Amino acid sequence: MYCSGCAKFIGKYDSCSKQFVCPECETMLDADDLIKSGCFFLMYSLEKSLQELLQLHRIGKLLLDESENVGNSDGPVITDICDGSQFSGKDENKFPASVSLTANIDGVPVFKSSNKSLWPVYYVINNLPLTERRKHIILHGLWLGANKPNMNTFLTPITEELANLKENGVMWSMPSGAAVKTTVNLDLVVADSVARPLLQNFKQFNGKYGCGFCLHEGVSVVKGQGNVRTYPVQSSLAQLRTHCSCCSLQRKHKLLG
Repeated sequence: MYCSGCAKFIGKYDSCSKQFVCPECETMLDADDLIKSGCFFLMYSLEKSLQELLQLHRIGKLLLDESENVGNSDGPVITDICDGSQFSGKDENKFPASVSLTANIDGVPVFKSSNKSLWPVYYVINNLPLTERRKHIILHGLWLGANKPNMNTFLTPITEELANLKENGVMWSMPSGAAVKTTVNLDLVVADSVARPLLQNFKQFNGKYGCGFCLHEGVSVVKGQGNVRTYPVQSSLAQLRTHCSCCSLQRKHKLLG
């Protein structure tokens, strides 16, 4: 659930705990009222989904059989994420020590006559052969609403579970009955030009400083009956964004509210 006033993440719905105060805006909230008003999103346990895939669907056995071929492409040609040096050069990336995930986040229109959209968070397992990945997609979170999701709210429980599985791994059993602990790594996030700035907490590409790579302000140009933002070449290159500068900007925005 999340606060109906400030959209602050509240926590998992509990039928035994009805009344509480929002930790952000201190509004008195009622759990049933939040559910009725749609101030919630759905979460599916990633740990349980992985356990089910690895054990019941025998994906663990398939991954074990394929583990020797991962990262062994012919020659210098890179055909997959597993062929990259950052992936294949680490022994800890090999199954069953760890499993690698790619996340996808995007908005999906529900009905043509409705402005509501679904925003799923789902994963493919990079260790699987390309032909098998889309057969075993894992759904982790699902947001439904007329507005785009508040990513700080939506991704809070998702990142918490990912961090836990990175630290503690997921336990599952081989066909022989042997228990295995596998670390879960999120190695890649795929998002389009609309979802990406939401994830990065940046302006969208058609706003000032909307470039995700540098601090070019851009210029608004008339096009047809509207305007578009362009980024013309300058005499000197705009300052590039860095990890430190992005973190500094996020802290500044948070303090300014």
